[in-house]
Amino acid sequence: MESSVIREFLVSLGYEVNGTQERQFVRGVEKSTKVVAGLGVALTALVAGTVAATNAMERMFFASQRSQASVRGIQAMQYAVADLGGSADGALNAIESIARFMREKPGGESWIKALGVQTRDANGQMRDTSEIMADIGQRLAKMPYYRAARYAQVLGIDEKTLIALRSGVGKFSDEYKRMAKAVGYDSEGAAKTSHGFMVQLRGLGSYVDILGKKFFTAFAGTLTPVIEKARRWIEHNGGLISRVIDKIVQGLAAFGHLVTSIITRAVEIFGNLADAYRRLDPETQGFLKGVIAIVAIWKVMNALFAASPIGRVITLGLAILALFDDYKTWKEGGKSLIDWKNWKTEIDLAVGAVNVLIEALKTLNKWRKAAGDAVGGFAAKKAAEIENGSTANDQRQRGSAIHRLLQSLAYGAGYDPRTGEKIPDQYLTDPEASAGPRGIRNNNPGNLNYAGQRGASLESGPNARFAAFGTPQAGLNALAQQLSLYGSRGTDTINAIVAKYAPASENDTGAYAASLAKALGVAPGTKLNLQDPSVMQGLMRGIVSHENGQNPYSSDMYRQAATGASASSRTLQQETNINIYGAKDAQAAGQEVARRQDGVNKRAARNLMPAAS
Repeated sequence: MESSVIREFLVSLGYEVNGTQERQFVRGVEKSTKVVAGLGVALTALVAGTVAATNAMERMFFASQRSQASVRGIQAMQYAVADLGGSADGALNAIESIARFMREKPGGESWIKALGVQTRDANGQMRDTSEIMADIGQRLAKMPYYRAARYAQVLGIDEKTLIALRSGVGKFSDEYKRMAKAVGYDSEGAAKTSHGFMVQLRGLGSYVDILGKKFFTAFAGTLTPVIEKARRWIEHNGGLISRVIDKIVQGLAAFGHLVTSIITRAVEIFGNLADAYRRLDPETQGFLKGVIAIVAIWKVMNALFAASPIGRVITLGLAILALFDDYKTWKEGGKSLIDWKNWKTEIDLAVGAVNVLIEALKTLNKWRKAAGDAVGGFAAKKAAEIENGSTANDQRQRGSAIHRLLQSLAYGAGYDPRTGEKIPDQYLTDPEASAGPRGIRNNNPGNLNYAGQRGASLESGPNARFAAFGTPQAGLNALAQQLSLYGSRGTDTINAIVAKYAPASENDTGAYAASLAKALGVAPGTKLNLQDPSVMQGLMRGIVSHENGQNPYSSDMYRQAATGASASSRTLQQETNINIYGAKDAQAAGQEVARRQDGVNKRAARNLMPAAS
């Protein structure tokens, strides 16, 4: 059609067009049309790809701003986590969650520092959050899995990302950075450029939206008379429309009545079947459950699986309707196709089949749990062998997909994949775990064992061992008194205090001592003056943070506990000499001695009081 139009146009201009020339011209036009169409498709694909890529990079731009992590760091962490079995989205969510934890939680940075991870550089500037996350992963890798999972839950790190972090992301992260550097990829610049592009694209979209609204509002003006005409027609034909609606409603009501009647009769049938089944003797019930019910279920299942989905619904519905109507006809004294009196027992047995199926499902569930325990125990044993091995082959297997699978299976069944031992139930099912750390709940932030302390009682729970105090201040006071007692007995270095306070049989004493040393800014073997309230406060803060993963108490509470313990441990050693010469009145001399001694006592009491800070 197009070629004929062009031909007529050329003839009208005075050109002579013969058949050969026309065919050559048409082929040229068709070829050019295909080329243009191909370019259009390629251009469309290029634009779509550009929008998709810049949109993704703009999301990375905003994620970098929210999380205080570089775009390069985020992308490197995503690459590393994905290579270790996690997902890129999971890695990004974890980075943002850690940044949000430090930004919104009071003491969030201190909590992370208590793990042994620095959040700021030597200049006091916040470090890249992706680097902080990598360091956290190294610390979690040294913990039992169930404990690491608790920390990860607080920080918002999902399970797959946790497993990847524990496997070590540094190698893959560095590999991504090397690849980006090799091709000259500037991730920060790309993110900013993408943001600028998307801003302009959204601006263009806004213009198009405004023009569209203008068009449609103008078009609405032309439609107004048409709508008005339709409204008037409805007004003039309201009676006819109302009658049609009444017919439709009546039809729906009749259909609803039919459905209700069928449901009601179905309930009656199953109720009667259940009553009849219960009246049978136990032997008959058992026999019918074991033979007829199994055969009936097998037949029904074969029929259902053989039919198509639509056929199942239609066939089953028609069968129930037909049998139901025939049964009701027989029950009401009418002429039925089936003599239901002869089938009463079989109907009762069908109800019994449901009970057989329920029991079978319960048995299968028990088998599933037993199998889960067996698989979890085996996986924990193998994972522990790999984790604790020292050969080069064991080291390679620690980062393998098989090792990660074994860890997931073990932990899912309640086993510690690092030791192969069953995880204590309280770490998996403790209903109070979400209410806060144990020490905070007990007002015993130092987790002191119960030893009949004044004002304390034994904590509640199946594994009770710690003291529970009435107030947080009472718990802090007890911690300060315990540390002061250590100092009076010569236990006055961090290493010695940790060995006594948190024995190696229950704790990682090396990590504990390192955490306290970092909090105080001294070496673990340095002698501490525990009579100095400032030293006592720093030591208490470090212990509370390490024991509970948080530090919710004020400086005044620590100061009160530390100064109270310091004052209670002070002793007075003094000699008072009062000389009175030439006294003639013994009573006056005695009063003068008493007055001078009273002054000495007041000065001594004042000197024992701690200085105000």
